Amino acid sequence: MNIKTNMFRLIVTEACNARCKYCLAEDTPKNGQNQSLRAVERAAKKAKQNGASEASISGGEPLMGKNVLEKIRIVKKYFDRINLQTNGILLNNPKEFKEAGITTVIVNLPSYDKATYEELTGVKKYDQAILNIKKAVKAGLNVRINALLVKGYTDDYAHCLKMIEFSKQLGLKELTFTQLVPTNKFAKEHRTDLNIIRQLFLRSRQTENQKYHSIDVYTFLGMTIGLSSCPFKENEKAFKLGWAKEYVLTEDSRLVTDYFHQDKSVMEVLA
Repeated sequence: MNIKTNMFRLIVTEACNARCKYCLAEDTPKNGQNQSLRAVERAAKKAKQNGASEASISGGEPLMGKNVLEKIRIVKKYFDRINLQTNGILLNNPKEFKEAGITTVIVNLPSYDKATYEELTGVKKYDQAILNIKKAVKAGLNVRINALLVKGYTDDYAHCLKMIEFSKQLGLKELTFTQLVPTNKFAKEHRTDLNIIRQLFLRSRQTENQKYHSIDVYTFLGMTIGLSSCPFKENEKAFKLGWAKEYVLTEDSRLVTDYFHQDKSVMEVLA
């Protein structure tokens, strides 16, 4: 089944406070650009008018950007569902983000294991990230961990099962295992086949299949578990056929409809 997903994505900044081995942000500066509040307003309004039904606040690490709460409040004027994609390190006061309009926090956490986390992310911020996840749950936000599958680090059955149990202990009900985007040499060499992990869920009940983002959703051990891959050919096909479309405002205020093919999809530059 092909599900049309129209999303407005606000990339607050490309800067990041982590140096994950598998991420483009490993090479980005710690200080990014900053789009104007007027550009955010114009982009959110245009995305809504063109059929977008929900919004996502992302980066880089969005909490490193300027005027983040103000930008979320602007987006809230047009969208009821807004998720925040973050590594959790700076999410010290999640209540502020809930009050601004965030409904779901998606925390990128590669591993429940502190040593593995620090090796993959390049920062010693594990305790802070976990503490902030607990704070977000306590604040009443829907929190979901996005656990990247890294070959040789986090892709075996035992690690995945422990990741599920760890998420439950944190009070979470959702967890997504995500295939690496082949953005650099490390990511290409450590990208794993999702079918290996999929075997873990063969006896569970598949409840949803969302083709554009290639997310298979399972009910397993009392949790909602997603498997997410990054098939660029499928995404490009979906983009061309209109199955799904994102409206993305980049940190330099370009409104694009396909972040990975920006040279083909720039709609306009917003002041």
